[in-house]
Amino acid sequence: MKTQSSLNKVLKNAGILLSGNMAANILGLLSLAIFTNSQGAVIFGYYVLFLTFIEIIDRIFNFQTWQAFIKFATDFQVKNEEHKVMMLLKYSFLVDLISLMVATLVALVLSFYAIEFFEIPQELYHLLLLMTLTILFRSAEISTGVFRLFDEFKIQAKITVYAAAFKLILYGLIASKVSITPSFEAFVYATVFSQFITMMMKFVYAKKILNKNEIKLIDIIKEKINIPLMKELKIFPFIIYKNFSVSIRSISRQLDVVILGKLYGAEIVGIYKIAKEVANLIGKLTDPIYQAIYPEFAKLIANARKVEAYKMAINISIYSGLSALVFYILFIIFGKWGISIAFGQDFIGVYKITLIYYIAILIAILSLPLVPLMDSSGLVKYTFRNQLYATLIYIIIIYPLISEYGAIGAGIAYIIYYLSWSLMSIIRLHLHNKLTTKEV
Repeated sequence: MKTQSSLNKVLKNAGILLSGNMAANILGLLSLAIFTNSQGAVIFGYYVLFLTFIEIIDRIFNFQTWQAFIKFATDFQVKNEEHKVMMLLKYSFLVDLISLMVATLVALVLSFYAIEFFEIPQELYHLLLLMTLTILFRSAEISTGVFRLFDEFKIQAKITVYAAAFKLILYGLIASKVSITPSFEAFVYATVFSQFITMMMKFVYAKKILNKNEIKLIDIIKEKINIPLMKELKIFPFIIYKNFSVSIRSISRQLDVVILGKLYGAEIVGIYKIAKEVANLIGKLTDPIYQAIYPEFAKLIANARKVEAYKMAINISIYSGLSALVFYILFIIFGKWGISIAFGQDFIGVYKITLIYYIAILIAILSLPLVPLMDSSGLVKYTFRNQLYATLIYIIIIYPLISEYGAIGAGIAYIIYYLSWSLMSIIRLHLHNKLTTKEV
């Protein structure tokens, strides 16, 4: 009954986030459609290269402490140590802010070299500089931990929809100026402004949730950070290992675009990006499940209910995998028609790439519960190692595959990456389960 109760709670929270993500994804695809139909594959390719450069810098230097916040704040709540939650929140925000400032400086310094490496026209350099400043807008990401810790998934869903809607409105206004040709610069300004508004929404809503739970901003500011306790609980090593895992993960997420951009140019990058977006559509729809299960796994593990967590992980994997398979079949039937209507004839090559790339997404969805289950069990070191070994395999195979098969080769490399990563994660969880069972 307890297992079913936990699963029901996960499904309820995932359903809330799913409704928000579905609306946001539709709005996001409409925004992309406006952009691609207005600017074409080449300009869209430059935009993708901008985003890729910023994402790589952000993933390497941004510590993203919200996952550590959820785990340790949950432990504090179980022990009724609410004042330590405030201390952890202050600590997490400061770590995030410092790391984001470093990331922004690095991005500003390296922007010129990125322009030269991808052979992007120099007149677009100032736009890349402007977009690098959006890294600082991610200082509100600790709000993710706040929303999930206090089960305020509706707020998170609202922000996702509001942000996507605001961006679509801005893009629509730019494209509707029929008297002039919409400029790439205008779309960049709209992107930056929409991200700023998103950051402000996260800050405002996070403050409301904290106030609702009798946590005042002034109390957080006054709360002294217990450094010896931080060291004893190994919170910073947890953050570092998660950051290393995310940084390495960014290689498998972004290296394909970097190599394609260098070997084949911006047009192929633009087409490949749309293929990734279409293939990732179902992944984004299942992402709410990923977001909902991590806090629940953390609570189950903290309360010594490991068997329930494992059973729930298996059920989630089965349900999400079947959903992804249905989506794949529908795409095979209607995909080519939908792509030509939404993005234009310039992007018709997206269909074949998506058919290959989606197999990797299907594997990723089946392995959806693995990372949150490992993190909740304190296996962040092994999460990092699995990412490292799988990424090394990916690095070895991706260049020859892209050289030989282009964007199709990039999709094949991603399939091999996910197969190797999933297998290593399953083995590690199996070994951990046997070890802890013997100890008991």
